[in-house]
Amino acid sequence: MAGRESIFNLRRLVSRQAAVVAFIAFCLIGAGLTTWRHQAAERKETSTMTETSVSHVNAASLISLNGRTFEQSDGLQGAVVGEYQGYFDGKTRSFTLQPRGNRSSDGKGSQLYSRSDPSGEVSQGAGFSFRVVRSALVGNAEQSATVTGEIELTNNTSATLYNTRIVFTSFKVTNAGGADAGNLPGANGFAYFNDGQVAYGGKLSVSRDYGDIAAAGKSTRVWSFAVANQPPTFFFTYRVIADLGVAAESVAPAAVQVNASSGTSVTISGRGFSGTPTVEFVPATGAAVAATNVTATATSITATVPAGTAAGIYSVRVTNPGGTAGGQGSSTIRGRLTVTGVPTNTLSGSIPGGAFAEGGAYLVTGAASLGSSTPIPPGTVIYVAGGATISLSGGGNINADGGIPGVSATAGQIVFTAQRSPGASVPSSGAWGGIDATSAATSQIMMRNVVVEYGGGAGLAGINISGSGRTLRFTDGIIRNSSGSGLRALGTNDSVVGFARNRIENNGLSVNDPALLLSGNAALGLYDLPVTGATIATSVGDASYYYSSANDFAGNQVNAVRIGTTSDAASNDFSESGVLVGQGTTPIQIAGDCSNPAIVGAPAPGMAELTITPSATIQLAADLNLQAGDYASDRVGCIAANGYAGVYLGSQPGAPAANSLITFDKIPSGGNFGAIFFARNAMDNCILNYVSVKNGGAASSCSLGNAAVISDGTNVKVTNSQVNDSATGGLLAISGAKIDSRGTTTSNTTPIIDTVIGGQLGDGNPGLKVNIITPAVAAADPMDRGVYFVDSASSGNFIRFFNTTRNTVTIGGMKVAPGTIRTVVGGGLDGDENVPGRVADSGTVTGLAVSPNGEVLYYVDSIIAAVRAWNASNSNKTIDGRTIASGNVGTLSAGPASGQFGNILNGLAVHPTSGDVYVVDATPGINRVFKIPAAGGAATEFAGNGATTPRNEPLSNGAAATSVPLLQPRALTFDPAGNLYIADTGHGRVARVDGGGSIFSVYQLDVPPPPGSWNNPHLGGLAFYGGKLYATLGNQQTIVEVTNPASASSSGTVVAGTPDASCDYSSSTCGDGGTIDQSAFNMLGSTATPPLASIASDSKGIFVLDQGAAFKGRIRYINLSANPVEVAGVAIQPDNINTVAGSGVASPFEGALASSADLAAPIGVTVDGNGNLWLTNSTANRLQFVNCGTTTVTIFQGTQAEQTVAPGTIVSVNKDVGNGPTDGAPVNSAAFDTPQGIVATSQGLFLADSRRGPTITTMQRRTGLIRFINTSASNVTFYSSGGTGIPITVPPGNIATIAGGGIGDVTDGANPTSARFLGPTDIAIHPTSGDIYVADAGQQTGTSSSSTAASRIRRINRQTGAVSTILTGTVNDAYTGLSFDSAGRLLVANAGRKTTTTNFGNSAILREKASGQCATTPAGCFDTILSGGTGSLLRNPRDVAEGKDGALYVTNAGPSELGRSDNKLLRIVVNGTTGTASVFSGDVQGYSGDGGPAANALLNLEATDFQTSTAGTRFDVRVNISILVTPNGEIIFSDSKNNAIRRIR
Repeated sequence: MAGRESIFNLRRLVSRQAAVVAFIAFCLIGAGLTTWRHQAAERKETSTMTETSVSHVNAASLISLNGRTFEQSDGLQGAVVGEYQGYFDGKTRSFTLQPRGNRSSDGKGSQLYSRSDPSGEVSQGAGFSFRVVRSALVGNAEQSATVTGEIELTNNTSATLYNTRIVFTSFKVTNAGGADAGNLPGANGFAYFNDGQVAYGGKLSVSRDYGDIAAAGKSTRVWSFAVANQPPTFFFTYRVIADLGVAAESVAPAAVQVNASSGTSVTISGRGFSGTPTVEFVPATGAAVAATNVTATATSITATVPAGTAAGIYSVRVTNPGGTAGGQGSSTIRGRLTVTGVPTNTLSGSIPGGAFAEGGAYLVTGAASLGSSTPIPPGTVIYVAGGATISLSGGGNINADGGIPGVSATAGQIVFTAQRSPGASVPSSGAWGGIDATSAATSQIMMRNVVVEYGGGAGLAGINISGSGRTLRFTDGIIRNSSGSGLRALGTNDSVVGFARNRIENNGLSVNDPALLLSGNAALGLYDLPVTGATIATSVGDASYYYSSANDFAGNQVNAVRIGTTSDAASNDFSESGVLVGQGTTPIQIAGDCSNPAIVGAPAPGMAELTITPSATIQLAADLNLQAGDYASDRVGCIAANGYAGVYLGSQPGAPAANSLITFDKIPSGGNFGAIFFARNAMDNCILNYVSVKNGGAASSCSLGNAAVISDGTNVKVTNSQVNDSATGGLLAISGAKIDSRGTTTSNTTPIIDTVIGGQLGDGNPGLKVNIITPAVAAADPMDRGVYFVDSASSGNFIRFFNTTRNTVTIGGMKVAPGTIRTVVGGGLDGDENVPGRVADSGTVTGLAVSPNGEVLYYVDSIIAAVRAWNASNSNKTIDGRTIASGNVGTLSAGPASGQFGNILNGLAVHPTSGDVYVVDATPGINRVFKIPAAGGAATEFAGNGATTPRNEPLSNGAAATSVPLLQPRALTFDPAGNLYIADTGHGRVARVDGGGSIFSVYQLDVPPPPGSWNNPHLGGLAFYGGKLYATLGNQQTIVEVTNPASASSSGTVVAGTPDASCDYSSSTCGDGGTIDQSAFNMLGSTATPPLASIASDSKGIFVLDQGAAFKGRIRYINLSANPVEVAGVAIQPDNINTVAGSGVASPFEGALASSADLAAPIGVTVDGNGNLWLTNSTANRLQFVNCGTTTVTIFQGTQAEQTVAPGTIVSVNKDVGNGPTDGAPVNSAAFDTPQGIVATSQGLFLADSRRGPTITTMQRRTGLIRFINTSASNVTFYSSGGTGIPITVPPGNIATIAGGGIGDVTDGANPTSARFLGPTDIAIHPTSGDIYVADAGQQTGTSSSSTAASRIRRINRQTGAVSTILTGTVNDAYTGLSFDSAGRLLVANAGRKTTTTNFGNSAILREKASGQCATTPAGCFDTILSGGTGSLLRNPRDVAEGKDGALYVTNAGPSELGRSDNKLLRIVVNGTTGTASVFSGDVQGYSGDGGPAANALLNLEATDFQTSTAGTRFDVRVNISILVTPNGEIIFSDSKNNAIRRIR
């Protein structure tokens, strides 16, 4: 299907690679030519503008003009006064247009049948003129060479040109006498973006619709051809057709009865009627019949067909007073009125197949049915009595072929209409029951040039095939005046094809009656291809290039094509691939709501792709999601809406007037729709290009995210588009997705935040793409929604939830996408009650358990020795007498009534019916299991007596559980009956406590182990499934099964793992995908922290936490059921095991998803010209690259530093540091020391390497360097006119120092590599001069260790290398951040420096007074836009950037030396030279908010100063915390203490 990579489907149709060429020219009367040229080899964008137009001639009549008399075409077509020709030269790439000197054979008698039947050719100059508004030749890597432009047509007459259409009458290759051009791009053909084929001159021709043009008015359209990359020379002719001053557009009824004594009235609809027009009924031969009783308004005429009018098919001609019949002021409806006598043939009941074979007029009464194939010849009229219905049984069919008007020589309309006697009044809508073809059948109904009118009762349709599975071919016809819809085809197997050149009018009585009511699949046939044997002049004969169908919709109750109904879940789905063709200005509406999304997709391994044509208007119901694919039902699909052929692609100034984007909008008067949603299993390379998305983002209870366009785990393009007026955000990528949003803008939407790099180890990503460090404890959700687990990382413990289903799960008010992992508790520092889980300090978590209803997650915080609870429900819960909000944390119990717990709490379990919580306290001297009531309160002893006993102490079976000793108990689990199993790890056994409180040994290991055993036995985890107990032996790396745990001293069998052998995936798959007896593990053993090899069971099997010992954690699943199961999309056979979560990649996760990366205080970030990110991972001293696109890219191609990077992944550029030279060499071996600010240009990267320079021994300070990495394919030379030691040339893929290295006093001079930089933190490049500006934040005066702080802004002249200072600060200043605004003025963030008198120093935002002023006149060249400090929002700002809205955005980090930070992004609105600040994002310290409004997010911008001192007196320097604004307005910044790069769209 068309649409993905270009409108002409260049990606998928490899043999059809094409360029798009728009012919941009104007015509001159006479022999003059206008030529528009481009050099053949020119590929970059160029522009021309032609303002010349022809002389305007005001023509009152188009019959005699400029002294010339023009031939009339037998009084029907109007004057044939102009034919034009042009050609495209494939070598010179130029178009030429001119009036055609000789008439072609299709001239005289040419007839036009289009959707409004325009009836006059209009001459260039006499009637109209062309003008080139703007034009350009563009070409880049994304798109083949494209010549694009707007053509303006001016109406030079004194009358309105209605229904103006340009018709291309011939396409030739090589020259005017060459062969007919093919209709696909190639050496012998091309394709044209068009508004449908219309009948002209006995043939079908493609056309471009210019609509109505008022007198002296203008209309503009984009014209585009698609040709091969090496296009042929081709030739074309075209004509301009319009209704001249008046437009008669329809006549109803289409058939009337007259007799000798009574005539019958008709109604003519149109525009521009004046006075009392003359109405004539014109037969194919013979004299016209004058209408009687003519009355008129501007849009409607009532006239009577006189008594005694001969039977036959007539055209209806309307001529305004003063007009010329067949010329100006006259309009003709061709062949749309059939006059008959009173029918003598009456049919009812079962009608035989040959009943209509003789043609003529028939009357159908009662409940009539067709039981066989029924041919109906041209000219037939079937009158249907009131209340009667024509039904088609399963074997019934209609073959009504009236031919294509204007093409078929024997064409004659076939009419189904309401019975009306001569002289009777006009029938009412729905006077008869319509054509009911809802009986199941597979046959095709043929209806060409057929009128179906006044049929279809309320809620039904004129033609109804819903649910039948039939195919309806309806072409060149009319459906009108139904009480319901014109056509209903709501079945998923129903098909409508060839739907072109039709008029659908005056249908429906309520808002539930759209013009057409179709299923998604049936809507894929609203166009026609020339497969019917019709003579073709110019065409596009392939669905990949066919874009419109010349249908006309008028006067319907709902003037729209509606797809589906809210109540029928399947009706709005697209389960078949196809093209949804725009219907001009008539919208296509898709019904449904949030519980009934419109899904494009077919069950895997099948697929369905929906291509939406340029300029289409799609309206979506309130709360509806239009989905590409559906993960829950495993449907694979794609949406390809590529509208670039409908827009001007050049960059000339001014807004193009003719751009017509594909539009997605809400249904008028309805609420906002949900989202265009690309599901996890959407196909690759789905695309929205040149689309407008308006009024989406509904925040309903079942919304899939907070945005109008959402991608869930798939990579899509949303390029060159507009997303406006969303109820929430604009674009949102979740679950590791990537949205290529280059060229896309948003407005009037809520800013939405997400993490693009780093953060909490891939939070929100699919399980298999998440980086897990040390999974320690697990608890399965009893509602089978997934599993909770604890990930023990260097930055703390995180409790995470893994959604193992195919549906979105909402827990704690948080939506967790299918198959993804989200942190629910941990990451903050707050230990209070009723605080959000994401800001809570989780401590060290050594136990997890879930309430029986899944609404409360309990966990052990062993640092404070308490059992705490996270409210996993979506409403408030009472925990230990306190109200805990959804998603918040509270304490259940801190110990028994006699005192606190000990300091080693190791496991949790929840009773399956009472909900009481049980916890293990393995503290020496305690060694007990405690019971905590579900309502909270003090804990009571349940098992263990606290006595110290040897490891081989036997258990007294049947004794009271509180009377026996336990030793280092580690884990607990319940069986369904409420028996508690205890891992009495020190004694090497599992004990069972029954409901009466008695204890029994159910599994005993040898303690100490037998000779030759690898390790002491160490019971680490327990789970119960299917009447069997499962236990992990972490030291032996096995899982044992106890088959009869109800009996004392049961035996256990190793069912998984290889005894005394570990497996870390370095040389094998550790049994993944195979049977469990072949598996191997690397679980946590007795020496791990914590020493817990946890497992958890759900309804189908067991989750195993593995690879924690290797810090490459995985969650694996053992299927213990009898049937295959799926866990988070991973299929697992019975008795098999497989990894379901964890990437298996070790920190720092090179090559993994960037949003799963492990960063270390990232500082600098920049975006390159391709939208990809480069960042300085400062503490780790790494330069990293992230591919933010949707396709694989290669960086530093052809050099030693070359790397191939998959979409969405991150790599370290200096991955080989230590294996070669670190400077003046390939960048892969580069070494850095606290790299900070970085900026990308088309040539490469400029980087502030804050501590990489030589040491100044007298100061005991480490200097910094300014370095350059060449990312281009050519050498880059600096300082071509400089002095000693320069110029500096940097080859592709290399890094070189371009400034810094001096150790003397801070002096400016001509040699940049002798200049001294102390703690440089940021760089900015002047947008025109290319000069390099450096924030020399740690600079000091002199060369002694006691030198005074004197932060500076330095400038390096790109041409000469001269270094100069443009701003010198005081001891209170620290210039850390730089950027340029849209006016080329330098912006400076002054973080201020703490002194004995102030914590904030001179915190301020500065702006250069005029672009370049500081380079020439440094003194006083800055304005202070906003000062900070105590009482101000601005406190130690670190960086600043200008947004697309003109406001300044600032990373406001606050003073690290106070032990806290402000953790905010500020937005500063500037009025003149004064700024006003407000908080844009952030509040208290934390990490949350991804996928939601930026205003609600929590950040952690705490900025730890770095020091340049190497010994002696400490000298701390403020760090930069980078912020930038991308070309399409996205804000990207470093959330440094959260180890993340985040984005606000």
